[in-house]
Amino acid sequence: MTYYSPKQVAKAIGVSEASLKRWCDRGLLSFVRTAGGHRRIPQQEVLHFVRTNRHDLVAPEILGLPAGTHKPQQSTVKLERIIDILVRGDEKALKSVMVDHYLSGSPLYPIWDTVVGPAFHQLGLLWEQGEIEIYQERLACEICVRVLHEILDILREPTADAPPALGASLSEDPYALPTLMVEITMREMGWRCRSLGTNLPGSTLARAVYDNRPKLMWLSISSVLDNERFIADCDLIWEACNQVGTLLALGGRGLTPELRGAVNYTVFCDRLGDLVNFLDSVG
Repeated sequence: MTYYSPKQVAKAIGVSEASLKRWCDRGLLSFVRTAGGHRRIPQQEVLHFVRTNRHDLVAPEILGLPAGTHKPQQSTVKLERIIDILVRGDEKALKSVMVDHYLSGSPLYPIWDTVVGPAFHQLGLLWEQGEIEIYQERLACEICVRVLHEILDILREPTADAPPALGASLSEDPYALPTLMVEITMREMGWRCRSLGTNLPGSTLARAVYDNRPKLMWLSISSVLDNERFIADCDLIWEACNQVGTLLALGGRGLTPELRGAVNYTVFCDRLGDLVNFLDSVG
């Protein structure tokens, strides 16, 4: 976690240091004290404050953000722009767009459903048509994964009593983006969640459920190469969830109607918006 002095934060958001310290003392900005008694403010708290109090960032580079990042009054992320950024492999531009959207106060999950997912679908079509190279599509995936990890780093930490969740993708499913998008979506909703990664056998995910007893386990399913193994893995995880009272959420383009009928789960989500609605219903 990165920490900043009141002077740095004041300069980044264009206010006086005295005002910044008063906000800290009033509890509007969480901070820690160094051994010498000096205030230090976590980056997550600074950006949460900016997001909720409609402050612009006048010097975002002080906070480790791309120059030009600010807090717009409204954020509209256009599909065509994201496709262009991904084709060019412009990681800084992608990060700036995502951070701007977060700072606008808008939830992130709608752009996963309506912009980022469709953009990668379009990149796949462009590659099939010979309009871009395969390295461009792979590079787009790499920069997006890195940016999403950075977005996770700037989200406010959940409270100690927040409901816990775990997630992953199963064996021979190497796609990291979907499970990262779920993790960000749930973190924004206040869940204490963690993605365990990709390409994991059902036996170890079942063990993770037994060991951690999360309120919810999610499986992101983008690719299924062996139906029988997939069903067996899901059975192991479902049994573990039943034993400890964990909800099991499944989603992803790899879960065909045939496979859906062969496995057990609490909820299936076509889109992240479906997951959000489900989480709202379970509190």
